[in-house]
Amino acid sequence: MERLQNSFDRQLQWEHPHLFKREYELHADSTIVATVRWEGTFNYQVYAKTAQQSWIFRPKGLWQKRLVISEAENHQTIATFQRALNGSGILRFFDGRIFIYDNTSLRSGEWAWLNGESTPLVHFLKHSRVEIEPSANTMPELLLLIVFGFFLLKLADAEAVSASLEMVG
Repeated sequence: MERLQNSFDRQLQWEHPHLFKREYELHADSTIVATVRWEGTFNYQVYAKTAQQSWIFRPKGLWQKRLVISEAENHQTIATFQRALNGSGILRFFDGRIFIYDNTSLRSGEWAWLNGESTPLVHFLKHSRVEIEPSANTMPELLLLIVFGFFLLKLADAEAVSASLEMVG
């Protein structure tokens, strides 16, 4: 796996390489730079990995509107994400840093991470393409924002499918 920092000038695209696996790869052109993988059939515990870091994402609470992010190596919790009903939310690191995840285009389903001053940092376009603002390239949280943002998109997709199945049944 190549370091993501070496790939900011290339096209970043999430792909689903194996039809029957809940695993996704972030490609910089044709090179894999990150993965996101669900463990177990009914488990929402997710492992995200880049060449530099890896994390575990877990839901907490009755309606799973709070998500906990831990470092995979030592299982130390580093941040929590509080989701709103519309899928947006606030990522809070324990050192006080915050980032906002919000829908930036209702019509085309684009989402983005914003800093505390509402400046866009990372964009998710058409659920698979990632664009990084130049000002975000050196942020220590950038890798986590990219993989966790994609996880949030897939989580919203799964909830939408579940809700539509409930309506049918």
